[in-house]
Amino acid sequence: MSTVFGIHLGNSNACLAFNKDGKVDVIANNAGNRCTPSFIAALSSEEIVTGLSAKHQTIRNSNLTVINNKVFLDSDLQNEQLEEAIKKLTCPIIESPFQYKLEREEEFSTCLTPVQVASHLFAELSSIALQNQQSNDSKLKCVLSVPLHFSKTSRKNLAEAAQDGGFEVLQIISEPAAAILAYDLDSNEREQNVLVYRLGGISCDATLCSIKHGMIEVTDTIHSKNIGGNLITEQLAEYVAEEFYRKIKLDPRESRRTMLKLQMHSENVKHVLSSMQTAHCFIESLMDGVDWSQNLSRARFENLIQTNLVQYRQVIDELINRNKDFEINQIVVCGGGMKIPKIQQMLSGMFPKANVLTHIIPDEVIALGCAKQAGILTKQWDHEYEHLSMGVEFLQTDIYAKDKNEKEILLFERGVPISTEKRFKVETQSNEEELELDLFEKQDSEFVHLDKVSFELAADRKLNEIELIAKLTLNGISLDLY
Repeated sequence: MSTVFGIHLGNSNACLAFNKDGKVDVIANNAGNRCTPSFIAALSSEEIVTGLSAKHQTIRNSNLTVINNKVFLDSDLQNEQLEEAIKKLTCPIIESPFQYKLEREEEFSTCLTPVQVASHLFAELSSIALQNQQSNDSKLKCVLSVPLHFSKTSRKNLAEAAQDGGFEVLQIISEPAAAILAYDLDSNEREQNVLVYRLGGISCDATLCSIKHGMIEVTDTIHSKNIGGNLITEQLAEYVAEEFYRKIKLDPRESRRTMLKLQMHSENVKHVLSSMQTAHCFIESLMDGVDWSQNLSRARFENLIQTNLVQYRQVIDELINRNKDFEINQIVVCGGGMKIPKIQQMLSGMFPKANVLTHIIPDEVIALGCAKQAGILTKQWDHEYEHLSMGVEFLQTDIYAKDKNEKEILLFERGVPISTEKRFKVETQSNEEELELDLFEKQDSEFVHLDKVSFELAADRKLNEIELIAKLTLNGISLDLY
């Protein structure tokens, strides 16, 4: 099997995974990192850098750097949401049509749309993929992930950017579905109720899903554009700035450039404290040529972020209050923010009976799920299929058949996808000339009659056990002799 890829492009980072002969893993970039920053920066009108190189430009040339681009790929952004997102940008923009304006006075000026920025990011990922291509196939086939709220237009824009960046898009799936696929929860035969919680760089989602018969049904979801891991970074930067001011009597908060530098170092400290008990923060020439050195313990860090934990919990509480009868037995966490042990502990405390899945690195989960889906598609793929996931309707009640002896036969369980078919057998007597069955749906323990069907039976039949096939379609239920 040729190598196929799974991609998760986030506001803060992008992750690229591969699938080769069933082996799935994340590909590291040239710097050895398994996630690539979703930053681009203009060095001239013709030279665009991406990834870590672009992220470093944020401090020196913030007006030439694009961040949080994924937000602007959402074609359904409301005016208020758009204004809030624009406030977080470091570069100027042109409002209509929306473009980033990257210019250095008297040297160059270039304008890029969000789709063009995404294309540059995909081009960076495709160069990484080509270096790790384990076959002679030059086509880079991939599955992409998108938030549930992305419209058809937004999904097509992302697919266009990926194609311009060098990928052939097999399919686009939702981020919660990709997270579930990463843990193979869809292959479990028993019904499962799953909470997928993603804490990204600047946003978060909480999604309730039911998994039955290999189908993933989204019960409810909440998306927040204002709550993300960046809140912790900002909290940490504020703490260090206060410590610096207390000891040095210089206030880093008076300089935007200094705070950008401080936030970048605070992000590194946050990552270290996600796996270590202490972290050392050293910032050369933080302000007015003064260096800063400080140790920070995980205990102090966890105390600092208590307010943030309340914010992260509110999203889940709201979702659970809307779905009080939904009993969660599995929790899938994803997004870089979920690497913080304290947040994982918060979830475990909220749902003591649920199994919190954390053994896959959270910011790699979605890309790995996409890679697994890409592997499935290359085995059996209809090329007439659109580059979009299809919505599937599900049966809302149990459907039964009853014979003349009132024997109940469960034909279709609640939650099975439409269309579905099922073979079943009915016992008859040798002298019976006709088989009659009544169809019912079960609503709140009560049987509601739907239809009566009958079949003539051959007098010379050798078996009294009659096999039938039931078909469930959008037009209803039909029974036929098999």
